Amino acid sequence: MSRTELRPTLVLLTSIFLLPVLVAQFVAQGLPAFMRLAGHPAETIGLVILAGLPFTLSFLWAPMVDRYGWSRFGYRRGWLLGTQSAILVGLLSFLLLDPAVDPLLLILVAAVLMGLIGTYMAAAGGWMLDRLPKRHHASGAAAHAAARGAGGVVLGLGILYFLGDLGWVACVLALACTSLLGWLLIAARPMDRGVARPPRDARPSLFANLAIFKRREVLLVFLFVQLMDLGIILTFALRPILQVDAGFSLSEIGLLGVVGGNAVGMIGAVAATPVIKRLGAVGTLAIVALAALLMNGVVAFGLASGGASTAVDPGLTIFYVLTYGFLGFAGFTAGRTLFLGLCAEGRHATDFMTLLSVDAAAALMMAGFGSAIAGSLGLAATFAVAAVAAALACLSAALLRSRRPDWP
Repeated sequence: MSRTELRPTLVLLTSIFLLPVLVAQFVAQGLPAFMRLAGHPAETIGLVILAGLPFTLSFLWAPMVDRYGWSRFGYRRGWLLGTQSAILVGLLSFLLLDPAVDPLLLILVAAVLMGLIGTYMAAAGGWMLDRLPKRHHASGAAAHAAARGAGGVVLGLGILYFLGDLGWVACVLALACTSLLGWLLIAARPMDRGVARPPRDARPSLFANLAIFKRREVLLVFLFVQLMDLGIILTFALRPILQVDAGFSLSEIGLLGVVGGNAVGMIGAVAATPVIKRLGAVGTLAIVALAALLMNGVVAFGLASGGASTAVDPGLTIFYVLTYGFLGFAGFTAGRTLFLGLCAEGRHATDFMTLLSVDAAAALMMAGFGSAIAGSLGLAATFAVAAVAAALACLSAALLRSRRPDWP
């Protein structure tokens, strides 16, 4: 693939990944906010996390995306159009529900949407791997990460910040209109040109997805990426706590955490791409882990210096939120680059979604583990543990580089 062909492919890829990101982030951030404004207790709002379970389980039916297709619509495009249509119907059904009256029904619809998003992501990941040769995997991973950042900015600034005061219906309609535009974008592009369906004997069977972890290389890469992620994601649930304790208002938290964090994250994703191409994904993750070690150490020291005071320095909070966004997206780009190289021919959608789903489940457990540490030992101790994890990730990267210099 030439450079002139790569650029429009990456633009289209970013647009494709942006569509589900908006809906997923609305479920994760917008839905709890509206439920809280409606007066629901934290116990009810906490059930929103269950809506993410269908996404983490979507690897179970991801083989169907590799196995079947519709010649009339295109091998991958048929799945993208079908799931995007169903997502649009789900969003429109939100209009029939009231956050104040139907919280459990809203969570149920959100769970269906997350399952559809998982199916969509399998098709999108399969199309990315079908189109991009291995030398451009870092660019594809950066496009995926940039879509996540752009989705956060659009949601936080374009929908929640500007339309939030207009209420639930206005925000849902904005999401539905965005999904409709995305459907039209996919329908207008001949995406599957030059992409052949795999032969029947190469297609995976249902529930055989986890067999990918029988490959020693896959298991080592996955565990290494999880250790790297632990140094960052362990403190994920502490971001809103620090911002509240620093005295930021709700609108300031939205601008700093959602808009600022994602905007800086997009810069991190773009900046990581040339580093990956020069030093490799493992080398890039080592740099990210070292930076995470320094970030966690600075925050842990700053919090410990505050003593028994519950107030948090605003400057320290801004430093953490923005640095977290940059490192999180840079690490995401490098980790996804490693994952893309593990997906086998004929199993692109299946292997991609299996790695993505198990990785998402691990991230949820890490965030929960961090919350448990913070509840029992305090915020400073949580950042200290994250610093130790980042240090171990640095050592692991050096060990992998010395033993497996052929790794990307």
